[in-house]
Amino acid sequence: MFRFVASVSLVDLIPCSRWSGKNWRLKGFIDTARGLQDSVKASLVLLGSPADKGVCNAIHDAVPGATNLCGATDLLEMCRWLRAMDLVITVDSGPMHAAAALGVRVLALFGPTDPIRVGPYGPGHRVMESVRARNLAQSLRSWKQVPAEAMSDIGADDVVATAVSMLAES
Repeated sequence: MFRFVASVSLVDLIPCSRWSGKNWRLKGFIDTARGLQDSVKASLVLLGSPADKGVCNAIHDAVPGATNLCGATDLLEMCRWLRAMDLVITVDSGPMHAAAALGVRVLALFGPTDPIRVGPYGPGHRVMESVRARNLAQSLRSWKQVPAEAMSDIGADDVVATAVSMLAES
């Protein structure tokens, strides 16, 4: 007798970087997580540093079934988790570069920094860029002065659609 087991996509969400201006809005990550659970039955893992616990806890509380490992891994454990993922959705961050270096597909959400200069390198990655945050960084002459809410022009529906497309390519 054959038994069909549906495959589940493993998706890692890394919502924070060291600079708040490079972070996408909390609601965007929550809506994306819910959208991925609904559309592809994704199994979600949250990763981040101990400083990111507040944001990751809020996502975890709003998204039943997500696994919250924020602040609970060292660098090597984080890399093991990243390597197991089908997709990593992250802002411009160190873990973004680690995932790309490990050959894991990355959907990177960029705001004030230039993805051509500091984006994920290698094949299979995609970048969604906030035009608003990028323009603001240019007018302020420093991406470090861009406020956290500047990346609000990236829509969760667009992130979900791009993520679903990337997962279908595997």
